[in-house]
Amino acid sequence: MKSEITQLFMIKATIIVATLFVTPNVQASIAGPSAIYGSGAGFVWEGNISAIINVNQSGTSKSTSYPINAGLFAITLDTMNSCISSSMFATSSDGNAKGIRLADDVIFVLNGVAEGNVYRYDSSNTWAYINGSMNFNSLSASTSGGAITISNCPWDVGFSRSWSDGSDDIGFKTVNANISGIGRLYIGPKAKGGVVNFPEIYLMKGYVDSGYKYTTQVLISPSQFNILTHTCTISVPPTIDFGTVNLWNFAGNSTGSPGGARKDVLGVVDGNLSISCTNNSPEATAAAKLTLMGTIQTYSNDLKVIMDNTGNSAPATIRASIKNITSPCSITGTHFSTSANNVDANKVRIDELGVGQTNIPYRFSLCSYPELGINQFGSASAQATIILDWD
Repeated sequence: MKSEITQLFMIKATIIVATLFVTPNVQASIAGPSAIYGSGAGFVWEGNISAIINVNQSGTSKSTSYPINAGLFAITLDTMNSCISSSMFATSSDGNAKGIRLADDVIFVLNGVAEGNVYRYDSSNTWAYINGSMNFNSLSASTSGGAITISNCPWDVGFSRSWSDGSDDIGFKTVNANISGIGRLYIGPKAKGGVVNFPEIYLMKGYVDSGYKYTTQVLISPSQFNILTHTCTISVPPTIDFGTVNLWNFAGNSTGSPGGARKDVLGVVDGNLSISCTNNSPEATAAAKLTLMGTIQTYSNDLKVIMDNTGNSAPATIRASIKNITSPCSITGTHFSTSANNVDANKVRIDELGVGQTNIPYRFSLCSYPELGINQFGSASAQATIILDWD
């Protein structure tokens, strides 16, 4: 969540007479990470960052205002007028990295030092040199000469415009900011697979010139990288065998008539799908999904069964439930295609697929469909496909 810095300045009015030159350095930004990394791989990318921003200004300004954010320096993301809120900071699940959270257990870490200063005077022409610095190894700021840290923005250091005598006249000279350090990317053991967007990262310097303004220097350009969590295989039974079924006499017949009623249970087969996964980190988990696909008979939860000798529809369908097991031939469960009311009807989500073997229970039911003709005899078959991929 981003906070607009302009909302924090609370500048009521500004009158300024000044000569201003803003000269960012020509240091080129480095490219953000763009490779494929494994979940739990730890520190996978790093780059040296450095930048200097010089603002040369002489003259005076008068302003009734409160603390100025980024008046010394700030590290910002994506937009030039937003600080990095404290809510965006996190520690990796294994405790090895602390910094900006980019995704679940994906942390951008900054090691190094940033510094900034201003030169100002009050209404009695008393000059004061204000400087502030931050050591990003500990995410704590050390300040002096009137510099202050911004409570909501751990990587933002400003200064107070309030003098002890109550005056607020300020003159600026030679205002600058600089940073030198290393940016690093950490992939924790609970990172989920998929594409992660790496934001553009700036050094920002605030100053006053006909109102509060800022200038920036890009440190790291935006990019995308991929996280691969697991390498997995799925083992499914080659055949679900319901055995011999007598449509004229079966235990689940609810009517006593040949064929019974629609959805009467002709047979049930229970078992487990076995998923085996490997990963560099034994604690890694991944969000995955199973997709069930097959030719349907009228409804998306009915798999079509074909008489082998004629190619006609058999007087039965197959219904399924995977992971969350339902009663045989229930209208709920796992479908064989998407439905008009639910595009995920044939998908089963596995939130935490761990390393090693995971068993996912299944139930396939053979359900009577006497309207399709009970006077058919011989073997019948159906085909379905189960796909495992990342959610």
